[in-house]
Amino acid sequence: MFVNGVSTHKVGEVAQTLAGVAPSASAISRLNRTLTEQYEAWRERRLLPHYRILYLDGIHFTVRHGTQSDATMILTALGVDLEGNREVLAFRACAEEDKDGWSCLLQDLRTRGVSQIDLIVTDGHDGLLAAGASLFAATPRQRCLVHKQPGADECHSQARAARSRHRTGWHLEAREERRCAPESGREHSRNIASALPKRCAASVKMKSIS
Repeated sequence: MFVNGVSTHKVGEVAQTLAGVAPSASAISRLNRTLTEQYEAWRERRLLPHYRILYLDGIHFTVRHGTQSDATMILTALGVDLEGNREVLAFRACAEEDKDGWSCLLQDLRTRGVSQIDLIVTDGHDGLLAAGASLFAATPRQRCLVHKQPGADECHSQARAARSRHRTGWHLEAREERRCAPESGREHSRNIASALPKRCAASVKMKSIS
């Protein structure tokens, strides 16, 4: 509902789908205010001081603003506490992913009580890396495997193609060398041995004719 702008009409559609009855306009307005209040309370809630892992990523959405729809970047922070429970800690809508947006989100985490993070997992965005190094300088960072896998697959494919080209060139070169090389002693002896029965048979035939 946040992505769709939480308009009165949209809230009414969702309520009708869930309840099976179309609510009145005043009921939709009250529901909309209630949802807004709950969201604000969630957004401003106090957080734990210590998290094992903090996942940071930007997600592209199309968000409606009034009568227009715009591409919007949602900066998201997902935390894993000391007991292994996952929780969305914060998100922030931005026109684009940059250092300022990530700095505001990370500063919000600090303001709401986060003081220690054991590991931060991110992609390789320069603005995100700069913001993390500024606000959580002592926290080690790990590259997200989901973002790293496509690059690793591409490198693996390129290396495999290079090895294939190398093997193909080596086989062609070796075959050309064998074709142009003089006959070895073993091959020469084998050719002579295979030719002897034919010669002996021809000699016997000539003697029988004579």
